[in-house]
Amino acid sequence: MATRKCKTICGNSVILLQSLYNILFMRIFSDDIKKHEGKEVLLAGWVEARRDHGKLIFIDLRDMRGLAQLVFRPEKKTYAEADKLRPEWVIQIMGGVRRRPKGMENPALQS
Repeated sequence: MATRKCKTICGNSVILLQSLYNILFMRIFSDDIKKHEGKEVLLAGWVEARRDHGKLIFIDLRDMRGLAQLVFRPEKKTYAEADKLRPEWVIQIMGGVRRRPKGMENPALQS
């Protein structure tokens, strides 16, 4: 992968942005999720809605192409952070893509 370089605002030193470059180009959009089933992906967007169902927290994440549903379970370390999320917060998250269980599909959502 190519390394991108840029000058810092305060000075002439050149910094490598390899990790930022990699992160930006790993990000996918909500309408591409189905293509990445079984893989780890990076999503970014706005919290559209948050639903706490006791043991599970559901977040609808909105980006420029649609919605993706995020599911947080209490046994995962991200659960406490998900509990703090509120509508219209901007977040970036990495996680695994799984298909909804049979009978629980939502025809109103692409993902």
